[in-house]
Amino acid sequence: MAVRTTWTVIHACGHSVEHNLSDRPADRRAGFTRWLSGRDCTDCWKASRTGDNLSRDEWLAARRAAEQAAAKEWAEQFDMPPLDGPERALEWGERSRHQLVTTAYTALVTEGFSVKSCVLSESASDSVSSSGVTSRGRLQPASVAACPPHLPPRV
Repeated sequence: MAVRTTWTVIHACGHSVEHNLSDRPADRRAGFTRWLSGRDCTDCWKASRTGDNLSRDEWLAARRAAEQAAAKEWAEQFDMPPLDGPERALEWGERSRHQLVTTAYTALVTEGFSVKSCVLSESASDSVSSSGVTSRGRLQPASVAACPPHLPPRV
């Protein structure tokens, strides 16, 4: 008596496909064919995945363009220095700089943590502006005692 190992399955997409089920245990072949019949065939599944990738790529390109526009606007507004490098790296760098600085600003200002009180100037000869920023771009400490215990001041 020959064992039937090839089954014809009519998939949910309507295509009829021959499946070799010799690698499946005999008592599980019928259940697997029922499961296959509820799914698209391999070709239709791959075609639907390719379509998803195209829409995903379009969405990603639109999101990157919006992020790039926001980063350029932000850089102009705050007079940020231009970056050097290849065009692709420049776009990534501008987006990354914008995300990093705005995220840090949000975390520090929204959470109420004062950077001024915890970052020490490395040079006592730095001139300090009215905003507390030294001539080298470092923040002058308001009070070393104001630093939270988990962030000791740099000396």
